[in-house]
Amino acid sequence: MKKIAQLLGVSEDLLREAKYAQDLVFIKKRGSITPEAVDSNRILEIDLLRWLLLFGKQEGLTQLIMKNIAVKDLQNPICQKLYVLYLESYESQLPYDLLSLGVRLEGEEEQSFLTEMLQKKVNGEKAKEGCIHTMKKILERNWLYERETIKTKIQSGGGTEEEVYALVKKFDELTKTPPIVQLLA
Repeated sequence: MKKIAQLLGVSEDLLREAKYAQDLVFIKKRGSITPEAVDSNRILEIDLLRWLLLFGKQEGLTQLIMKNIAVKDLQNPICQKLYVLYLESYESQLPYDLLSLGVRLEGEEEQSFLTEMLQKKVNGEKAKEGCIHTMKKILERNWLYERETIKTKIQSGGGTEEEVYALVKKFDELTKTPPIVQLLA
């Protein structure tokens, strides 16, 4: 220590303090440097199903969702299945609560899906507003995806002139009519 202090031109006490301070630094031995994939579609659709399953019995909420969201609007297969089960139960006047639907799910992944859905707490008083917001996001996502698909087809240059013209016309119509949530009368 003495030699190092002389070479650095500092006091021995200062070196001891620096060594002590270095010992206090916590170095994390474990951690993940790989990025975790976040499926935004799944999160959005889980939010919608959470509103539906927890607060669907509130006045008009189920009808509002049924009016705006079709099964094809959902991209996650588990979300689609759960939505279909809910709609079938609702229309057949069978119990459509969380437990009744959970029993009808098969497989461990589908069962864990319900657990994941219930982890986030939501305010029941804001169910309608939250549901409308989530539906708007889903409709906008699908609208943007459809626009991008048409745009890609147009830019690819394949097809006849009539096909490209039809695609351009469809693209313009889509651009002029962004999706809106249709409220109940």
